[in-house]
Amino acid sequence: NDSVREFYLAVGNTTMKLPTLRNLLQALDAQEPNLCALIVCSSRDTLDELASALTSGGYECSVLHSDMHSGWRKAVLDGFNEEGRRRRGSKGDDEGVGEASVAPDHWEDARDDDASAPVTGGGKMPILLSSDVCLPRTTAGELRRAVRLLISFDAPTRREDHHLRAACVSSGGILINVLAANE
Repeated sequence: NDSVREFYLAVGNTTMKLPTLRNLLQALDAQEPNLCALIVCSSRDTLDELASALTSGGYECSVLHSDMHSGWRKAVLDGFNEEGRRRRGSKGDDEGVGEASVAPDHWEDARDDDASAPVTGGGKMPILLSSDVCLPRTTAGELRRAVRLLISFDAPTRREDHHLRAACVSSGGILINVLAANE
């Protein structure tokens, strides 16, 4: 997508990535309170760590991972699309959706011990965390509309992964790559 604005945020080492991400999210949240984010990581462990850390910071996080049942994945993505519509004040068609993720009304249907259950924080920007393997596809209808903000927390390991990440970003959207010196 040629109209996606892509930025690289360099940090000294991998231990600085999470504090940098938190600062970035705070700044973006203050600038555009209706913004929602898709953050892509390279592993399930990183997804779980980020969900825990960001939730403790007050963010609403949902996680897409390879161990999810397809019905649960659909519920997460439906919540993502619905919250995008709600935050943009859109009613009716899908114009303006797909840039959010929060728990849909039927989360209580999930098992209490389900590790994929969304975690919610104190009302800040909703965030959807995904690995490259589970990245939602706009072409498959999983995202009703591409996201305006995608943050690559981990550098993609393959060129193809970078292209798939960029394909999730809407025209005029932003792709931010958080890179440590050793990546």
